[in-house]
Amino acid sequence: MLGRTAQNMFWLSRYIERAENMARMLEVGYRMSLTSRREGGASEHLVSMMQAAEVDDLFEATGLPADVASVSHFMMFEPTNPSSVYSCLLSARTNARSVRTALTTEVWETINAAWLEYAQLKPRDITGGRLQELLQRVKEISAQFRGAMLGTILRDAGYAFSQIGSYVERAD
Repeated sequence: MLGRTAQNMFWLSRYIERAENMARMLEVGYRMSLTSRREGGASEHLVSMMQAAEVDDLFEATGLPADVASVSHFMMFEPTNPSSVYSCLLSARTNARSVRTALTTEVWETINAAWLEYAQLKPRDITGGRLQELLQRVKEISAQFRGAMLGTILRDAGYAFSQIGSYVERAD
């Protein structure tokens, strides 16, 4: 029982941390692409951001151009990208459902509401300013999750594995 709970708590926290990391990296790549003055510079910045996130090979396999629209869709909504925010939130929610009894109401509601909110988005509507708002929202979701975890959950083995998951993802 502890093994399954520990594994799910570990991955739950890791996926939430990864979603935030992807949002932060995309934000940096997007901002750098806006400031690029030379031809192809925007694409260079987006590709280097995907290299840092270790998803450049997956993106290259899609055959799409490395422009803001394609890269932001790939990083935010692509279900075949295991590191996309969409995939991370779905996996986090799946892990949370598996250990629902080990979570407080606040933690579960944060994850569940985040997933339901994100699943309602239409990727084609997320451009420019809306992209910036969504990236900010993903960071807020991560902060809400951390706050709910730190403020409400028992300091038991599940909590320890949750913390380990977050720190392993940061180190990775």
